[in-house]
Amino acid sequence: MKKLILFAGCLAHSLAYSQASTASNNYTSTSYLGSSASSTDKNVTFKSNGATRMTLTTAGILGVNTTNPNSYAGVQLHERLLFLTGNTSYGGPQIVFGSTETGNGEWGIEYNPFVAGKEGLNFWRIGSGNYYLFLHNNGKVGINTNNPTAQLTVNGNMLVGDPASVTLPGTYKLYVQTGILTERLKVAVNGSGSWADYVFEPTYKLQSLYTVENYILANKHLPNIPSADEMVENGLDVATMDALLLSKIEELTLYIIQLQKEVDQLKANSTQH
Repeated sequence: MKKLILFAGCLAHSLAYSQASTASNNYTSTSYLGSSASSTDKNVTFKSNGATRMTLTTAGILGVNTTNPNSYAGVQLHERLLFLTGNTSYGGPQIVFGSTETGNGEWGIEYNPFVAGKEGLNFWRIGSGNYYLFLHNNGKVGINTNNPTAQLTVNGNMLVGDPASVTLPGTYKLYVQTGILTERLKVAVNGSGSWADYVFEPTYKLQSLYTVENYILANKHLPNIPSADEMVENGLDVATMDALLLSKIEELTLYIIQLQKEVDQLKANSTQH
């Protein structure tokens, strides 16, 4: 009860100050604190210990610790912080943004400290879902996930470039417009069967050089190697192309071994004569 009396005393003091600052401030059928006529409207000021603590302007701008809130602000805090604590039925303390006074708003920011291992700041779209952007307590950032495992974790496709001029073919996870500069690139291979050592299997059928020659004359590229037009249309898959090129090197090695054996046989035949 003591706190209530102190608050009532403070409110009465503010009311007296406001009444002294305005030409008209009478109670009507609707109770209010402030002036009743636009021609005599004044700011409502709240003071404590002789200093202005809060100002409500005639334009509806609320300033805390400032007597002249910026005209573009709805609420302005000067040299102070906005400290939100507690929880709601949805999670932790929240800030909601909306385009109208009615409804539940469009966007929200929530601090959720209640899910173990996934504490952080959640940017959500009201009615659409959570974690459009998530800032974990450990400093990692998640896009469409509240479990960022790297400094930046994107659960979806990622474009680095101008979306107005870059098309996104296929379902690749990363699109880069003008190129990537790196000191090292490691490409994963999806299993040993995707590499070219199958050329050295006994069951591999090595085409004759005459067959390869006829194919080149007809198609203007090596067998099992994409043509220039196919490369332009589909691009270069680094892992696949490296495996194909290695298969050609391995085939060349087998051809050289065959030729060496033929040369050795010719030499042996010539010495016998």
